[in-house]
Amino acid sequence: MRAMILAAGLGTRLMPLTRKVPKPLFPVYNIPIIGIIIQQLKECGVTHLAINTHWLASQVKDYIEKEDFGDIKIDAGYEPEILGTAGGIKYFETFWDDEPFLVVTADAVHNIDMVPFFDFHIKSKNLVTLILHDYPRFNQVELDAQGNIVGLRGERLKEVSSDVSLLAFTGIHIVSPELLKEIPEGEKVDIISLYRKLIQQGAAIKGVQVTDHYWIDIGSSLSYHQVHRDIYEDGSKLGFKIFKDLAFPCIGPYASVNEDVRFKGYVSIGRHTRIGSGCTIKDSIIWDNVRVADCLSIENCIIAHGANVKTDLKDGVIIDA
Repeated sequence: MRAMILAAGLGTRLMPLTRKVPKPLFPVYNIPIIGIIIQQLKECGVTHLAINTHWLASQVKDYIEKEDFGDIKIDAGYEPEILGTAGGIKYFETFWDDEPFLVVTADAVHNIDMVPFFDFHIKSKNLVTLILHDYPRFNQVELDAQGNIVGLRGERLKEVSSDVSLLAFTGIHIVSPELLKEIPEGEKVDIISLYRKLIQQGAAIKGVQVTDHYWIDIGSSLSYHQVHRDIYEDGSKLGFKIFKDLAFPCIGPYASVNEDVRFKGYVSIGRHTRIGSGCTIKDSIIWDNVRVADCLSIENCIIAHGANVKTDLKDGVIIDA
């Protein structure tokens, strides 16, 4: 099985953190989001993986080259100009074979088992199958009783006689290679706009709904905190294999933490980070190579790589301190 991770976005919703680190490399308990996704794809049986990059692309490339992902073959391609979600798929046209493939975003952390939906796609012979769910904040996909997508982004694309469900897109597509013929080469093309056009032309672009799962879009500092809180509170129920041996607080390799430091709630300490004596750390995510002086209180903060903290902090996103 082949798959693609769409990872070329600018991450503007998470500025200023993404000035230093591209969103796919944001650590969740010291494992970059893209590392979590790669592990999930391996568990699904993916053997060949494409990743498109743009913003801070060298960091993504370095991470992929340094990490041991076993026998999965990874091809990271740099887009000098962002080609959009459809253009990015087209960019890897020679990578795909004659079989359907998975496309996922680098924006979300989830525990969805994609294999049954991949099998469904093959049996149904759809051009595209989108995995959908009920997530009121993002519900913009209209699905009829037969699984046909009849509306997108508030626009009705097909007339229907039955009731429709309003659902959200998880960012997981199963794509048949015939779609590549519909994507102009070398142009910036949004995949949802392309789907809208093809649905109106009668193409078999359908949706299937997933339930009883966990999914969160890492699109803000609030949701970045939330995924840490959720794993801390319900990690065993969420079933993430990659976090099965996670201990709290999560302290990365080569970190130095004084014995009298007090931790409360969800706390992640990055590699080579030093926490001074007498500190209290609560509900905070501290990245690599951070220095925290003695006797400080840090609460509800995200502290980026290399910051030097010399004062109490609360409710902040810290790039340089």
